[in-house]
Amino acid sequence: MLFRLSNIFKSYGGTEILKGVSFQVNPREKVGLVGRNGAGKTTVFRLLTGTESPDSGEIVKMNGLKLGLLDQHVALTPGETVHTAALSAFKEIHDIEAEMRRLEKQMETDHSEATLHKYADLQAAFELADGFTYAARAEAVLQGVGFSAESWNDDVKTLSGGQTNRLGLARL
Repeated sequence: MLFRLSNIFKSYGGTEILKGVSFQVNPREKVGLVGRNGAGKTTVFRLLTGTESPDSGEIVKMNGLKLGLLDQHVALTPGETVHTAALSAFKEIHDIEAEMRRLEKQMETDHSEATLHKYADLQAAFELADGFTYAARAEAVLQGVGFSAESWNDDVKTLSGGQTNRLGLARL
């Protein structure tokens, strides 16, 4: 089982969106979710990705399963390049790396054991998160969704709607 929703109930402002929804998706199954506007399709995906919680019911996911949701309208920051937008998917790694750089500067004068231990912990977290390969992975994904290396410095505000969606998919 990849995931299972059991007897899910979700409402917004007193309006029932989902009531008694139950289904399961198993490995290698392909599932389409079809319904009229407002039927709760996006809500189901938000529940699965954890961006929303059900009012009641149970969601069970396979250990290690990662799910993502590509919003209909991809939010990009004007002035950002295609490359930096793709790299923004790795915020956790960026944060670790920034803290490591800060500590490296601090260690020029501070050789305390606490600082050295904190740096060692950050190094381990960086390696565990594949910090040495994230840029190459992002670039491979950009190429895989049709962005040539020549386009990586383009400002995201110049992208077409289709290109914006492909960049959103790359970040996901």
